[in-house]
Amino acid sequence: MEKIDLRRASKEEKEAIRIRAINMHKRCLKQNEIAFLLGVHKNSVYQWIKLFKRLGKKGLQEVKAMV
Repeated sequence: MEKIDLRRASKEEKEAIRIRAINMHKRCLKQNEIAFLLGVHKNSVYQWIKLFKRLGKKGLQEVKAMV
């Protein structure tokens, strides 16, 4: 799977990828599997899940220096 460069994606595209990752996590996929399928780093998936658990969907929105 080719890695996605999220630095070049729009805010909407980034949020959609994060929501997709959370939906995969809810279906019991492992973080490594999610990262591979979405073409992102596993640490990104870990952070998204952590933010979602703490802040809900609002945590998936792009905000500088949120973590």
